[in-house]
This record gives sequence, C-alpha cells and structure tokens, in this order.
Amino acid sequence: MTTAATALSTNEHDTTTLLWIILMLAILCWYNKQHDVSYPRRRSRSKSKTKTTTDVVLAKIIKALRSKDKNKASKAALKIANLLESGGGVSPITPGLAENIQHDEDALEIMTEVLSHQQRDNTLKQYGPAWRRWVEFAIDHEYDIYPQADTNERQKFDADFGHFAVTEYKRCRDKIYTTGVNKGKKHPNTPGTYAQVFQGINHIITHIFGLTSITTPLVQTLKVAYKAQYSRPVVKARPMLGRHLVKLVKLADRLNQDWLTLTADIAVMAWMSAGRWDCIYNIDVQKSIDNHCPIMGPGLTDEYWLLYMKQRKNRKHETLTECLRIDDKRLDPRSRFVSVVTKYGREKSERWAPRCKKVPGKNLWTVDSNPSNYLVYDTFLQMFRHAMKLANIQNEFDCEQGRKWSCHAFRQGFVTNIRHNGKETPIRVETIARHGTWNEDSVPVILGYSNASASEHVAALRPAVLAALYKV
Repeated sequence: MTTAATALSTNEHDTTTLLWIILMLAILCWYNKQHDVSYPRRRSRSKSKTKTTTDVVLAKIIKALRSKDKNKASKAALKIANLLESGGGVSPITPGLAENIQHDEDALEIMTEVLSHQQRDNTLKQYGPAWRRWVEFAIDHEYDIYPQADTNERQKFDADFGHFAVTEYKRCRDKIYTTGVNKGKKHPNTPGTYAQVFQGINHIITHIFGLTSITTPLVQTLKVAYKAQYSRPVVKARPMLGRHLVKLVKLADRLNQDWLTLTADIAVMAWMSAGRWDCIYNIDVQKSIDNHCPIMGPGLTDEYWLLYMKQRKNRKHETLTECLRIDDKRLDPRSRFVSVVTKYGREKSERWAPRCKKVPGKNLWTVDSNPSNYLVYDTFLQMFRHAMKLANIQNEFDCEQGRKWSCHAFRQGFVTNIRHNGKETPIRVETIARHGTWNEDSVPVILGYSNASASEHVAALRPAVLAALYKV
C-alpha cells in the first residue's frame, strides 16, 4: 500500500508539473502574438500562416510598390517589391515601426516612396541574383538569413555563410558556357565576379534592409585564394576614337537606313558627352530641348549645349554635361538630338531613343514610331556592333586583341583621344572628370582609360627621357 501510494503521489506531481509547463507555454504564445514579437530568422518551407503586424504592413508596401511601377518607365520599384517579398524573414520594417504606422496612410505612402527610390534599376539587376541565391540556399538548408546578436548564434551563422561561400566558389570555378562559340566549355568566372556575389548580398542587406553588412574571415580567405588561382589580364572596352566616329557618321549618311542613322545619332551623343549607355538612357528630353538653368545659364549658345540626365551611374540625382557645338551638323550633338526628337515625335517621351526591332534572319532593324516605346541596351549593342562591322573599323591598338565593341567604347575613346591629342594644349584630368561626371576619387579610372599602343607610349616618353639624360 505504501509503495502504491507513493507511485500515485509521484504521478500526480508529474501531471501537475506538465500542466504548469503547458500553461506557461500558452501564456508565452499569447504574449508574443499580442506584442508582435518577430525576428529576422530562418523560414522553413512549413512556415507559420499567422501574419504579424510587420507582415501586414510589409504586404501593403509591396502592393503599393507594384502599383507604382505600372506608371513608371523604371523597373526599380518592381525589383524592390520582389526583394522584399523574398526576403526570407529579413525586413526593413521593424515590429515597433510596423505597430506605429500600420493605420497611418501618410506614413505608409512615405515608406513606399523611400523604398522605391532607394536603388536604381541597373544596380538591382546586377546585385539581385546574388541575394536571391543566398536566400534560397539558406532556406533550403534551414540557415538564418541574417546573424543574430547572440555570440553562439553568430558563430553558427558564420559557419553557415561559409558553407554558401564555398558553394559559390565551386559555381564560379566550374562555370559552363551555355551560349556562343564556347557553348559547353568550362571556363572559370573572373575573381571580380566571385567577389561581386558578396558585394551584391551586402548591398541589398545594407541599402534595402538597413542592416549591417556580413563579413566573415572565411569569405575573405576564399576571395584571396580565388583571385590568386583564377586571375586574368584586365580586358578594357575597345575605345571608339574620333576618327571611328567620323567614319561611322559618313557610312550612315551614305547608306541612309533609319537604324544605322539612329546608331550614329546615339554614338555622337555618347561620345561628345563622354557618356555610358546609362547616360543616354536617362536623358531628360524636355529639359534638354530648351531649359534656362539659374546656375549654368541658357541651355543653348553658339559654343555649347546643356545636355541633362535624370541620373547617372554614380549620381542618383540630375546632372548635366556641356556639349560642344560643332559646325558640321553631322557631328554636332545638339543637331543629332533634335533630329531624333523631331523625326520620331519624342518631345514628351520618357526616354530619348526610340525602340528598334530586329528583322528576323537579317542584320536589319526597324525603328518604332510609338513615342511611348524606347530602345534598350541589348538591342542597341547589337546594332552598334553590326554598324562598326559595316564601317570596317578594325583593331588599332596592340592591347585590343579579342575585345568586342561595347557601349563603353564612347567614354573610353573620348578620354583616350582628349588626353593623347592634347600635346599642344594638355587637358587637365579634372576637366575630363567634370565632362563625363566621374567621381571625385576616380582619377585612377580616368588614367586607365588612356589607351595607347606600345609605339605611342614610348613616343610620348622619349622626349622626356632624352631630356633627362642629355640636357643640362
């Protein structure tokens, strides 16, 4: 009897303890739900269907970003929405902020505007894939997307992120060409491509989600090792020199085909403004037609024309370039600009260059007269390369072998010509930097654009060397 009573008493005690544990867990779950306790942790495939206030607010902002995109030529808002939607539990909206603004429509509208203007479309297009690969990898392996404050958790995260870094090392090293003449061949990506994976992830982490960048010792070691093993000679864009531009313009004038004339129009505009494709893409048509700047003065004089860009690669705000006026209308950027605007009715268009469509099976393109449609990078690059082939412009530099024409040719060629042709009137680097809107710290970049053959290089050095050796 005594043994049975003891067993019964023990069972009752265990039952009471279990009930207390269940009750405490229920209270904890209720508290978390009431106070919207959420953390940027891993999301497994079987994530909870219960929506927190943060989820609700983020969903509203994502919906607003998508609707905002419908009325804009830029796709940045849509890309931001996609990144937020696939954030894997990481969110720029903290639980406290979500609680405060969930019913404040003005605050929600401001947050939507801020997020939609955080990054440019090209930047997101470049860095987005790396972030998505990391999120998918973390979800598949049930890893945290972002490290926690706890030291032990941080050590675990570093190991998990190191696993991803090693996997990316293999992906970049074992790259297989899927198109072109090298289709099916294995060729490692450049060290810059591997490093860009982590640059892209940290760019999204810091600029979109407002968190601290991810750095681990192993990632740094892997980048150094990859660079040591798979480095290649630096391949710069082929420079389009002034004489190349003249030759292309004359060819377009002689053949009189709309697509070729448009290619020459864009080439003149880009070369004269030392611009990238991004600069041409972001021309402010209305302001560039006729604008009087309170700082710079009139937009058009006999000496120059102010070409306005809504933004550039390193500038998220409006910029302008003072383009020289040239007596030969075929090489005058203002005349080329107005010709396109007038011919294709683009006075009120969002983009300056009209869309072109390739004729199937032929190296010909038709120019779309719809002022709402616009030319994209890939199409223009095809047109430009074929135009240069028609003009029979071959390699002229001993460092050019194997290089293809790219849309950076105008910027590269402008700097090459201006610096090497300024023997009697040397052009200062800061003048070139102002014209092409380079960053203030980009002098090494500008110097790197100075293409010259070996003969030209030693010819430039010879007078100074001989003077140092033989003149007292």
